[in-house]
Amino acid sequence: MQNGSKYIVIGAGLTGLSAAYHLGNNYTVIEKENTVGGLCRTVQKNGFFFDYSGHLLHLSNEYTKKLVVSLLPHTFNKHFRRAHIYYRKHEVPFPFQANLSALPNDIKKECLLEFINAYCRKEVHNPKTFEDWVHQYFGTGLAKHFFIPYNTKLFGESLNNLTPEWCEQYVPKPNLEETIDGVLGNQTQDFGYNASFLYPKEGGIQVLADSLAERVENIKLGLSVRTVRWKQKELVTDNDETLTYESLVSTIPLPELAGMLNPIPHDIEDSRDQLKWRTVHCFNVGIRKAGSSKSHWAYYPESDFVFYRVGFIHNICEKSVPKGHSAYYIEIACDPKEDVDIDNLRERSIKDLKKAGMLDENDEVVVMHHLSLPFAYVVYDHARTAAVMKIKYFLEQHGIYSVGRYGEWKYSAMETAILDGKDIAERLSS
Repeated sequence: MQNGSKYIVIGAGLTGLSAAYHLGNNYTVIEKENTVGGLCRTVQKNGFFFDYSGHLLHLSNEYTKKLVVSLLPHTFNKHFRRAHIYYRKHEVPFPFQANLSALPNDIKKECLLEFINAYCRKEVHNPKTFEDWVHQYFGTGLAKHFFIPYNTKLFGESLNNLTPEWCEQYVPKPNLEETIDGVLGNQTQDFGYNASFLYPKEGGIQVLADSLAERVENIKLGLSVRTVRWKQKELVTDNDETLTYESLVSTIPLPELAGMLNPIPHDIEDSRDQLKWRTVHCFNVGIRKAGSSKSHWAYYPESDFVFYRVGFIHNICEKSVPKGHSAYYIEIACDPKEDVDIDNLRERSIKDLKKAGMLDENDEVVVMHHLSLPFAYVVYDHARTAAVMKIKYFLEQHGIYSVGRYGEWKYSAMETAILDGKDIAERLSS
């Protein structure tokens, strides 16, 4: 059987839903899961609402601000970030580099002196590696105590193997005066794109995807794409249906899309094989007691802890947990090729929550829910950019547009996902 639409969108996450919403008509959206949202989803377990890891909405674009209000008026609470880095049993307010007063004097002195040395060198060059970028802007002290251990833990690579392409937008760079204020405990500045955020008053982040989906027609759920016959401009689904298209918009991970191409050119296959990523195992943990920490989330750079980040769901949305309970989401980064022992990770997570003072020995865990996020973080190594450009150039020559965080193989947030969908819709409609 063969039919189709002018536009086919693969993936009903935020980018795919936004693309369809802004296209307006003559599209079909295909989603392999039985619900919309992609990673912007929420599951309910024993009265707890758990997202697919932390999903907090940071808005800076006027269009997205107006869109979200029009989609979901009076739905969100605004929060001002409370986050910290747990380091050597100290809670250092985020960002680490601007709040050194929380650290022991010897570490404060080392970090400040090395920051001043880097600042005074006034080096003007374009660092080629993430490690060079860190040393150029922050000095060796901050590199040693936070940036190198945390990012090595997250990306599983030496920072010399990574590029700093993604850093400017996402890594705050306090100036000398701000850094000294942080050492003295006089910090008054907010730093970073995530200084504030929106989160639903109830229902979890799923409500955002659902609200977009209500305005999108012709979504086929529970349907996977098996093959993309790019020469014929058609794709084959897992139920052997053939769909034709004029333009194909893909929001699925770029390596997956490249692997669907039939035939796949050898140079595109080679480029696909150069793409690297990290899988994240998320454990959502519900506890029968009220939470003690006031933070929204915390970072754990030390190798003593299996997780790199923990979020405090009860501090973000009290209606996401039963009364008198608290909940955490725990994020553990792994090599996707690694054979992971989930039971071991589960046991280690609870042990390390206790080590970090978030659980007591007698606390009752009432639910512990595991989620695997296979393509959670793109690895910005030195092969990434050229490989992505080569694959995307080939695809676009044949009417295939790979967009969004995973389609463009980049690091980005929910607002960018919405805008990426809007941009491709406007590009195809013009």
